[in-house]
Amino acid sequence: LNRVKIISWLAVIAIGLSGCATSIISKEDAFPKMYQAKPVAILVVPAINNTTAAEAPEYYSTTIAEPLTRMGYYVLPIEVTNRLLQEQGIVDGAQLANVDTGLFKTMYGADAVLFVNINKWDTSYFVLGGDVTVGIAYELVSTTNRDVLWQYADTIVVNTGGGNSGGGLI
Repeated sequence: LNRVKIISWLAVIAIGLSGCATSIISKEDAFPKMYQAKPVAILVVPAINNTTAAEAPEYYSTTIAEPLTRMGYYVLPIEVTNRLLQEQGIVDGAQLANVDTGLFKTMYGADAVLFVNINKWDTSYFVLGGDVTVGIAYELVSTTNRDVLWQYADTIVVNTGGGNSGGGLI
């Protein structure tokens, strides 16, 4: 009888511990298309602004290149590419949504294009600073085959007081 109790307790503990086990997913398993395509050069097109904050795309564009370059990607110069697109009459990323991404490979040599939707941009001020609530959706698309290599969406609050330059948007 004592032996049956011990075996029962061990079975209960084993079942309990197996329920707590977490499976670890590698980055390659989580983003297989990213590892297959292995993009090096990324073109960031003008953001699609779905907010009433007219300055949001400009503020956002000043923050995006640094985190991408820290991850090892070459980001085509945003100001230069935006100017070239503006010369063609393109001022908003929505105008590029249906453009064949292979064109960006031909024109700019980009391996992938980062499309960005700014869905929320709310600013609140207080005595010594303020906060900006930013809701953004990203989509990194291959210029070779238009596969979506990576996508992400989130809403964050960036503290604009205390010397934070807003570099945490990505």
